[in-house]
Amino acid sequence: MRVLMDQEKNDAAYPPCPVFLDLVDRLVVVVGGGSVAARKLGMLLRYGARVTMVAPSAKEELRRLAAEGRITWRRRGWQPKDGDAAVLVIAATSDARVNRAVAARCHARGQLVNVVDDREDSTALIPAALRRGPLQIAVSTDGASPLLARAIRDELEDQYPNYYEEYVVLLGEVRKLVRDRVTGDARDRRRLYAALEEDGNLLADARAGSLPTAEEAYARVVEPLLRGGVR
Repeated sequence: MRVLMDQEKNDAAYPPCPVFLDLVDRLVVVVGGGSVAARKLGMLLRYGARVTMVAPSAKEELRRLAAEGRITWRRRGWQPKDGDAAVLVIAATSDARVNRAVAARCHARGQLVNVVDDREDSTALIPAALRRGPLQIAVSTDGASPLLARAIRDELEDQYPNYYEEYVVLLGEVRKLVRDRVTGDARDRRRLYAALEEDGNLLADARAGSLPTAEEAYARVVEPLLRGGVR
C-alpha cells in the first residue's frame, strides 16, 4: 500500500477505469454540430440521455432532431457556463481552441469531459461497444487506436449473436425468481445462480430460437436442485 501511495502519479501508471454510466434523463452537453457530434448524439440518445447541443450550425439530421424536440439546440457558439449542469460534456467541434477551452472549464469544475481525438484533455473515454440487450461489451485502447477497438468490437459481434439478448434477459428473470423464492443462506442462492448460468441447454435453446419462459427454466434447472438439496 505504501508503495502505491508513494508512487508518482502519471498517466502510464494509472489507466482509465472502465465504468458504465446511467444516463437516462441526465443532461449531457455536446459542443459541435458536425458529423462527429452527430455520431455522439446518436449514441447518447440510444442510452436515454437528455442532450443539449451547442453549435452555431448543424447537420440536417441534427436540425431535424432539434425540430422534433428530441434534443435541445443552443444555436450559437459555446459559452463557459453551457455545460455546468451536465453529467458529461463532449467537445466535438473542428476548432481545437474551442475544444481545449471546453476541456479546461470541465477540468476546473471536476466534470467528466470527452474531447474528440484528444486523449490528453479527456477525462472520459467513449469505447467501441457491443450491445445485446442487458449485455454490453466495451472495448477501449485508451485512445491509442480507435480503429483497432472498433475492429475488435466487430469480431465480438460474430461471437455474441443477437440471440444473446433474450438469453441474458432470461437469466435475469430466473435470478429474480430465485431471490424471491429461495430464503436462507445466501450461499445457496449463489450456487443456484451458478448452476443456471452453467446450464448449456438454455444457451442452446436461445441459439435455436426456442427459449423457455422464466417459470419453465426455473422448474427445469432450479427446482431439481432444491429437491435434492443445494450443495
